[in-house]
Amino acid sequence: MDTILGRRPVNAKPIKDERVRARLAIFVAKTRLGWSLANCHQQVPGPNDVEHVRRRFLARIARLARSCDPQRAA
Repeated sequence: MDTILGRRPVNAKPIKDERVRARLAIFVAKTRLGWSLANCHQQVPGPNDVEHVRRRFLARIARLARSCDPQRAA
């Protein structure tokens, strides 16, 4: 772990190449921590409340109809 974090290891030379340290960190995460690419956070859309969407749509249509009505504008 010291090598990954850039600290001087006890019985070895430190790894100064950033790419190698990053690959080593990924390797440790996969083998010891059980990390995999499938564990990434995925954005999943929530369930839509059909009635709520319908009410919003009808309210928007009514608002547009009122703004386009020439009798109410005068």
